[in-house]
Amino acid sequence: MRITHTFVACYVLACVMISGCCNVYNYREFGGHRSIDLVDGIRSTAYVSPQSKTYGIPILFEYERCTGPYDLSLQLMDIDREIDSFELTDVRLTYADGEVVDKTMWWKENFRSRAERNALAGKPSGDHAAVGETMDGLLGRHEDVTITLKGRVTKSNGKVVDFVAKESFRAKRWFSIVPIFLHGA
Repeated sequence: MRITHTFVACYVLACVMISGCCNVYNYREFGGHRSIDLVDGIRSTAYVSPQSKTYGIPILFEYERCTGPYDLSLQLMDIDREIDSFELTDVRLTYADGEVVDKTMWWKENFRSRAERNALAGKPSGDHAAVGETMDGLLGRHEDVTITLKGRVTKSNGKVVDFVAKESFRAKRWFSIVPIFLHGA
């Protein structure tokens, strides 16, 4: 372990001496967006995003670290324009080690009133079909996790459709040292 730290320190010093600057990235993330099928007519994506912090001396050295707690962002699109409202009631996190964390949520989005607000604001009619929400700090650990979403959708005809949707997110970690002449200013 000591040899690894010594090598990294020497590499950073060499990058600074050669190029005048060095960027170091230390990321713990979950690998981007995922499509989730909730109910027919709604296209949805989920993204687990880390908290990002940057330290350093401008033009000389920069260290960027992305780590938890992690936010869960959901984007919903009413493709067929048949949804009156969407309601998320429960989120379950099932970690790879078997730990289960249940969170009671209450996110309700009324697609119809959103369409009316957009029309009053002069936005194009297509804009009312998309909504989104971010649940700050939902995941506390950087470990493979399956997220289960529970809730209901009310369609324009008054029919209520319950849903349970699952999606797995794989924990990823990467570390990189990049001289500024390779990264760009």
